[in-house]
Amino acid sequence: MRIRKATLAAIAGTVLFATVGTALPAAAAQTPQYCALVRSSSTCVDTFRALVARVSGVKDAPLTPPARGSRAMNGLLARIDDSSGVVSGLFFTGDDWATSDVLAVMEGGCSSPSGGNWGFPKVKDLSTVFSGKFDNRVKSGIGFNNCQMTFFQHPVFQGASATAENAGQELDVTSIRGFYKPKTIAEGVKACGDGTATCTFTAQGKTLGKGPATLIAEVNNCSSVEQQQSMTWANTQETSLSAGGEAGATVSVEAGLGDAFKLGASLSLKATWGKTLTDSETYSSSYWLRIAPGKKGMLWLSPPVEVYSGTASVQFRDSGYIMAVPYTITQPIPTPEGQGATFSDRILTPAELASPIECPRGSQGLQGELNRTK
Repeated sequence: MRIRKATLAAIAGTVLFATVGTALPAAAAQTPQYCALVRSSSTCVDTFRALVARVSGVKDAPLTPPARGSRAMNGLLARIDDSSGVVSGLFFTGDDWATSDVLAVMEGGCSSPSGGNWGFPKVKDLSTVFSGKFDNRVKSGIGFNNCQMTFFQHPVFQGASATAENAGQELDVTSIRGFYKPKTIAEGVKACGDGTATCTFTAQGKTLGKGPATLIAEVNNCSSVEQQQSMTWANTQETSLSAGGEAGATVSVEAGLGDAFKLGASLSLKATWGKTLTDSETYSSSYWLRIAPGKKGMLWLSPPVEVYSGTASVQFRDSGYIMAVPYTITQPIPTPEGQGATFSDRILTPAELASPIECPRGSQGLQGELNRTK
């Protein structure tokens, strides 16, 4: 076998070494770093499993992180959030979490809007922890224990900011702060009224329908012959505004802190559909009711309504967290007199026929005896 020797050449005062026929060794893959920051103390461990066990009640996590968005990772994150640990956030240096360095921050979570006894979890300056290995490298993450984690460009939460869930954002992250993450639709509605959020309303749909049936009168015929009853009635139906639906528990938007939410929804209704929101609509009419013997006659009102749907984008001022709050406006519309009213009847029960309230003269009441119970 012929061995080719290395040659030495001097070119313009520069000495170059060249080895022919010998392959350079491949650069060793960098081992991911898994580190936990617990207020004033910090530690790094060898595996992702050890890190998760260190900061939560989950002891059987994979040795390395599952890929971002995978079923395995989503399931693991849910288990961590449900565990008894005090981890506030996991942060990754890349979009592909499986190959990222991982930083865990533990400070007890964000259980209340005030931050509780310890205040909100925070990292004032990433350059001062773990020899700066996470400074300007964190790209994405997720909060736990009701924390909305927010990234900041400069130390002590200054400069541009972005929510931790953003993937691949270009912000050079130098500090991280946790904020209380609103849990309910009611909190989103309240924030629009107390000034802690900026709320933008977008009207999206319009349908026609009928409001729920309202019992406006009932009459008992306790006699043995058919009776007629003249009835004049009036009923007021109120416009309703509710928030929630599929995105969360539905809440009625009431006066007070709900006024700003109602105003925003009303303005979007006017801008999109040219419709002015009214508080109520009154319906009235006169009827002759024919009630068979031994029956209860009932008059119902199901007014026609216009149903408007939309979504409020509620952006909380402290964290930048955005909550989508769907809302529905149900407004009764004017109709010709009597329209929307319907009549039904049923047989009076033996107890009702014997009742001095339902049938004051008993089941064998005088001919023509009617008792209006409503």
